[in-house]
Amino acid sequence: FDYLAGVVHFFPWQGEWLYIEEAAGPARLAAYADQLIRTMACGFFTFTVHPDAFLAGYRKWDENSRSCARDILRAASEYGAVLEINGNGFRKRRQKKLKDSEAFYPHDEFWRLAAEYGIKTVCSSDAHNPEDVCDSLEDCLATASECGVRVLGAAELIRQNPFGG
Repeated sequence: FDYLAGVVHFFPWQGEWLYIEEAAGPARLAAYADQLIRTMACGFFTFTVHPDAFLAGYRKWDENSRSCARDILRAASEYGAVLEINGNGFRKRRQKKLKDSEAFYPHDEFWRLAAEYGIKTVCSSDAHNPEDVCDSLEDCLATASECGVRVLGAAELIRQNPFGG
């Protein structure tokens, strides 16, 4: 493998596994953050996928979501983890016809905090279908630029010349 991407779609909660969109409320946000931090801590993964996806379930940017974000970003900084700005979130946002003011991922405030922690990022389309390859990469790169996070070189190469020709 050239790389492995670490992702948390489910997190443990009171003896069961909840889907990421069920991260509603401070205690569930903390449980999600803990699972994501464990994923980063294991050291197996080249980058961590959509670390701000908890905002698909907890749809507001407030002290609870900031606390969750800080926990994730503090750990990412400690472990030297690379975090992904995820293009699938942009697709979902368009499909659900969400307004820019509605919290979702990628979330600018999360990525502004990431810049404060000096987090390195990659941009990915998170293609679930062949037609989604390279979709939303421009949106991801714009988010990185606007929020002041450093994008690693591979994403820049993909953006400039996605098919090598």
